[in-house]
Formats: sequence, C-alpha cells, structure tokens
Amino acid sequence: AEIYALGKNLLEQAIESCPFIFDDLIAIENGDENKYDKLAEIIDISDDSECLFDNSVELLNYTENPEIAVARAALIGHTNFPTKKIENILTNKKYVAQIIELVLSDRRPRELEQINFTFRINSVTLAAITHLTRHRMQSIIIPPFQDVCKCERYIIPDTVKADARLLKRYKDAYAKTKELYERLHSKGLNKYEISYLYLSGNVIDITTTMNGRELLTFIGLRSCNRTQWETRGIAVKMLNLLRDVSPLLFKHFGPNCYIKGNCPEGKMTCGMYCEVQKRFCDSIITL
Repeated sequence: AEIYALGKNLLEQAIESCPFIFDDLIAIENGDENKYDKLAEIIDISDDSECLFDNSVELLNYTENPEIAVARAALIGHTNFPTKKIENILTNKKYVAQIIELVLSDRRPRELEQINFTFRINSVTLAAITHLTRHRMQSIIIPPFQDVCKCERYIIPDTVKADARLLKRYKDAYAKTKELYERLHSKGLNKYEISYLYLSGNVIDITTTMNGRELLTFIGLRSCNRTQWETRGIAVKMLNLLRDVSPLLFKHFGPNCYIKGNCPEGKMTCGMYCEVQKRFCDSIITL
C-alpha cells in the first residue's frame, strides 16, 4: 500500500506535467494481485509437507552449449564468415577456448548477453533480497510477502548458533512475531499492513534469469570476501552450478580479483589475494 501510494502520487504529477504522454496510464488495473488465487481452481496448491530451511540454489534452465553460443556470436560479429564456415571452426575446441578468452578480455563482452541462465534460489532472507535486486539486468520473480510468516522458516547465523542463550532469544523473537502475525491475521487486518511485522531473517524462494554478462558482473561483485556472507554463498553456489554445465566458459568467472588479476578494493582489500586465486581455480569452489 505504501509503494502503491507513492506510485499513484508520481503518476498524478507526471500527468499534470505531461498529460499527452502519461494520460493513458491513469487506467490502473484493479484486483490484479489476486489473479493467481485461481491457481487453486486449476491445481491442488495445498502443501502439508514440513516447512524446511533449504538454502540451496537450483539451475532450472539455460542456453544449450553456452560456450559455443558465445564463440559463435563473436565470430559472426567480428569476421562476417558464413554460418557454414563458422560452424566448422566451432568444431575445434582449441579455437573455441581461445575465442572465449578474447571475449572475456574485452571491456564490453556483449557476446555473453547471448546466453541465459535461470536459477531458483531457496530460502533467501528479506535482507539478502535487497542485495540481489540491486542488479537491474535480470528478470527476477519475488513471491508476495504475505505468506512469509505462515511457514516457520528463517535464517540462523553461525554466530547465533554458537551461543545457546543467544540462540534461544533469537528463536523466541521469531516465535513471538509469528504469534502476533496470526493474532492480527485472525482479526482481519489487511495482509499488506501485517507485512510490516516481518523480520529481515524471514525467508522466501525466488527465481531469477540472468544473461552471461550480468552473471560476470554479479559473481565478480558478490563472490568477493567483502560481500555479505549470505549473498556471497548464493553467488558461489550459482558459480558451481555454472561450472558444472560449462567449465570451459565459467572457469574464468569468480570475484573481481580472480577475473582481473588484482584486487579492486584498495584499502578495503581482504588481504587474501593468493588464497582466493587458489580457491577459485578449483573446479568446485568450497563455501
């Protein structure tokens, strides 16, 4: 409701300033947020399974033979060879590897935009979502927040787990929040108003699709040791999945110091350049 009010206010100002451009936008769709309630009429969406905290990352779909797709785009863009000749060149793995290295050495590797990867990221905290959504070049689907408290799923940091007293206080905070949520929900309070109760550690599952160029940027920033630990874990899990389907291409992906050969963080460096290089050279990166 808060964001809706902000959007409506901006639209009114836009219409007043430029009525011929924005007048058609005045027809705001009503009730659109409820359209997926009809899913219950199509399939059984009830779920009696236990709500488990599963912080895995799944690769749902991706461009077939991504390294070939990248090399092909580079050859078409820079040689104008006919397709038949290009396909013949691409049968040579040595040429493909060299072309990929040329692409990744470019400041603007547009060829990477020809490949796409869709991930399901499970049990993402509301706090981590703010980090993920800063990356604009992605198609991200975030479920409505109103069901967050229905399932007792929330993250517990390792530092909290290590202290029994702190762990109890931490769990009590979520239990009290859920109790308050259910009480207000039973009184008929608007679900959008109740969403202000959610804690940053509450989790939901999201889906996102990124092209190869955005993945280079995302992983370069988010697998860095200075990244918030949950987001860093997501980036590393994504990279492990990518290396599994295309090791030739994604062996070159990693934090920016790994990609560029030097740390771009200046005085804020983690001071572990050699360790990071060794760790990301492995085919499977440990968390």
